[in-house]
Amino acid sequence: MIGGLIGWSYTAGFTLMVLTFGPYYFPSLTNWLIFAFSAASFISGIPVSMFADRTSRKLLLLISSLGSLVTSVLILSLISGLVNDQYIFWVLFILFSILVNMYFLTEDTLKSEYWITRRRGSYTAAVRVMSLGGSIPVIFLSSYLPVSLYLALAVTIFGVGFVASLVWYLIGVETGKGISISAWEHEK
Repeated sequence: MIGGLIGWSYTAGFTLMVLTFGPYYFPSLTNWLIFAFSAASFISGIPVSMFADRTSRKLLLLISSLGSLVTSVLILSLISGLVNDQYIFWVLFILFSILVNMYFLTEDTLKSEYWITRRRGSYTAAVRVMSLGGSIPVIFLSSYLPVSLYLALAVTIFGVGFVASLVWYLIGVETGKGISISAWEHEK
């Protein structure tokens, strides 16, 4: 359940944040925002994936969820000034993109590690369907909100993701560092 909540919060929060910036605040930069998010995510994925195996993925999940929450709060609270100072906006947006990507990478790994090997694919697929399916009503229902409330909703959703990440950090399991993935087979 926590894994599904983590996935839903970041799918919905990311969609609300990224897809709002372009059309509303920077209509001429919408394509560039999508490209920049994708490029930052792709490029950051390489070192994050190498670093994640050397450190705690639970810690990376916690750091990235907190970082995503903080950068989204900064963007929301500074948005009127960021429209005029795009350099700071781009720095925050790229940082946000990297943190969200780190979050997606670590949460997918941790969710799949927790489930027993023979059920891992079906559980992961079910959680992805729930997180994407749960995002659709949020996006449609929130489309009638004023933009400031729309972005505040995104920040709130990131807050839910941070709380779920904190719970996972405190009670979740993690393989690696000498612990075989088959260790969890016998406990389920």
